Amino acid sequence: MRYLLREAPVLLALWAACCLVIPNITVLRAQNVNLTAQSATTTLLREFKTAEYFWQQAEVGEKLVALNDRSIVPAMLELLGSESRAERCNAGRVLAGLGDDRGLIAVIAELNDKEPRPNRPEACDSCKAPNSRGQIIQDRYYAAHVLRKIGDKRAVPALIEALQDENINYQAAIVLGNLGDERAIPALLGALERARTELRNPSSMTMDFGLWAGYALLRLRHPTGLVTVVEFLRPEYGEVLRRHAVDALGQFGEKDAVPFLINALQDTDAEVRVNAVMALGRIGDKSAVPALKELLKNNDQAEGRARLRYEPPNPLFKLMTVHEAAMQALRQIEMQ
Repeated sequence: MRYLLREAPVLLALWAACCLVIPNITVLRAQNVNLTAQSATTTLLREFKTAEYFWQQAEVGEKLVALNDRSIVPAMLELLGSESRAERCNAGRVLAGLGDDRGLIAVIAELNDKEPRPNRPEACDSCKAPNSRGQIIQDRYYAAHVLRKIGDKRAVPALIEALQDENINYQAAIVLGNLGDERAIPALLGALERARTELRNPSSMTMDFGLWAGYALLRLRHPTGLVTVVEFLRPEYGEVLRRHAVDALGQFGEKDAVPFLINALQDTDAEVRVNAVMALGRIGDKSAVPALKELLKNNDQAEGRARLRYEPPNPLFKLMTVHEAAMQALRQIEMQ
C-alpha cells in the first residue's frame, strides 16, 4: 500500500500530461487543415488574377466558390473595378457564390451596360473596330450567362428587360427558363408572339429566339413551351435548330414529349436521332420500346454527339452510334 501511495502522484502527473497532449494534437490537426485551406485559397486566387482568358478565370472562380473562404472578398471587390467587363462578371460570380449581394448587383449592372468598351484580346469575330458594338453584345451575353451560374431569382426583372433586346434576348430567355421563376411567363409569351410576327420577314436570329423562348416556357411547365419547341423538329428548319429542339425535349424529360421524340427517330440528321433516342431512354416510357427496337433491326451505325448529362456543373457528351444509343435507351427503360 505504501508503494501505491508513493506512485500515485506520478500516475496523476502522467494522466494530466496525456490530457494536455490530446487537445494539443487536435489543435495541431485543425491548424494543419486551416493552413492547407489557406494555401489552396492563395493558389486559386493567384490563378484567378493571372488567368489568360475569361473562361479560364471562370473555371477557377467556381473552385473558389466551392472553398467558401470569405477571406477573398476584398480581392474580389477590388476586381469589380477592373477594366475588363468579363473579369468584373467573374468576380461578381465569386462574390455571389460567397453570399455577398454586391456580386449579383455588379453582374446585373453589366447586363444593363450598353456603353462602349475596349475589345478584349481574344476579340469576337464582330469585334474589329475599337470599342465595337460586337464587344458590347458579347459582354452582355456573358453577364446573362453568369447570372445563370449564380441562379438568383432577383435577376429576373433585369432578364425580362433584356428580352426586348434582339442581340441577347435568346440568352435572356434561356436563363429565365433555368431560373424557374413563373414571373417570366407573361414576358416570354409576349416576346414569342413578337418573334412569330416578325417571321413574316424571317431572319435566323428571330427563328432562334422563337426556339429559346419555347425552351424557357417548357422549363417553366407552360403548355405553349412544348407546342413551340416541337415546331422546330419539322424538316424545313435547319439541323442545328432541330438538334436544339430535341435537346430541349430531352431536358424537359416528360412523357408528353414522347410522341414527338419517336417521330424524330426518322430525322435525316444522326445527331438528332441519337439525342431523340437518349431522351426516350431518360424519360423511360415503355411506349417508345417498339420504335427503339426497330432501330436495332436497321443496325444504324451513324454517329452523333449524345448528351449524357444535363445537370451542372457541366453537360456531358459522348460520340455514339444510333444503334448504341438505342441499346442503352432500352436498358434504361427496362430498369425503370
